Amino acid sequence: MKIGEYCKRAVVAIASKADATDAAKLMRAEHVGFLIVYREGDELQKPIGVLTDRDLVLGVLARDVDPHSVTVDDVMTRQPLIANEADELSDMLQAMRLAGIRRIPVVDT
Repeated sequence: MKIGEYCKRAVVAIASKADATDAAKLMRAEHVGFLIVYREGDELQKPIGVLTDRDLVLGVLARDVDPHSVTVDDVMTRQPLIANEADELSDMLQAMRLAGIRRIPVVDT
């Protein structure tokens, strides 16, 4: 089975220069806990990282930092595990299990 048969196509993305408050508001509005991060100005919105609700809690709230002074770039997970639509689902699930992650971006290359 290929990942492309099972992945969610409607993803939510945010620019790396947005602040943590903007990211949290976007997550709330879209009812998600995972954002794809792209470099501002990149029309293709190629993933350069991911931001999770956990990243915001540990990187902003737990440190008692002003969320308006922190950008997504400051707290995002860099170089995330990325899957291709043509990858085998079982192989990627194994890689995710080994890395201890539950969500990954899927790209069409």
